[in-house]
Amino acid sequence: VALLREIEGSIRFERSGAEPFALLLHFREPPSPTPDCSLRMDEATHRALRAGELDAQDAFLTEQVVVEGDMQMAMQLAMAFLSDDV
Repeated sequence: VALLREIEGSIRFERSGAEPFALLLHFREPPSPTPDCSLRMDEATHRALRAGELDAQDAFLTEQVVVEGDMQMAMQLAMAFLSDDV
């Protein structure tokens, strides 16, 4: 939770596939009408990451996860979610 407090801006998470969805996260006020960072992946990649079957860095390096915009913000979010503090 402490690492999430360091993030400022908005991030859009998009998952494609049979059950697609998009999630827009705002950190701090006021919310931005357009995200500072976007993360895109397909359903299989999302499931593999959540199950621990795929390493996030490997997914990024093999372009299974596409990051657009503020790369530092994407790294902060990844560190926060991989932290034992969350």
